[in-house]
Amino acid sequence: NLSYVTNVRAHVEKIREAMQRNAGILFVLAAGNVNRPLGSDGLEPDRFLPAMHSPNVLVVANAKADGSRFSESFGGSGYGQPYVDVAMRGVGLPVATVTMGYGNSRGTSSAAPNAAAAAARCFLLNPSLSAAEVKEILIATSEVSSYWDGLVNANGLINEAAAMHEAMNRRSN
Repeated sequence: NLSYVTNVRAHVEKIREAMQRNAGILFVLAAGNVNRPLGSDGLEPDRFLPAMHSPNVLVVANAKADGSRFSESFGGSGYGQPYVDVAMRGVGLPVATVTMGYGNSRGTSSAAPNAAAAAARCFLLNPSLSAAEVKEILIATSEVSSYWDGLVNANGLINEAAAMHEAMNRRSN
């Protein structure tokens, strides 16, 4: 899970090179709390880490409890095809905070680890799967929602139960 966003070209290049060298690892990236489409001004692929499309990278948008995109003016989820693959709930989940003890999550940095956990469960159920296969499973088994139509490649949210079922029954090539 990478809930790390940078727009420094040198950092983006180094991280992407590491991801390419490690094609067997599924990297789960937060789409960022930018409240606009990835690929737009300032969020171009050469400048914004989540604006990439790779078989071993899953980019995750942030959904509210009702399944819709978190779109508040501050911290609204990034979105946009072909860069963002799936949505996952990241709003209203309990989190530990440094100053207040506990609070509620609201950013893509909460949605991405939830997606990473779903991916990890798929790998646990079928260790022979490749990173690209787990990404494919998470996208293919997502629950399609009009909230996400055209905003993410899966057109919906990760359906963890369906993904685990598919992972368990899939035979690796």
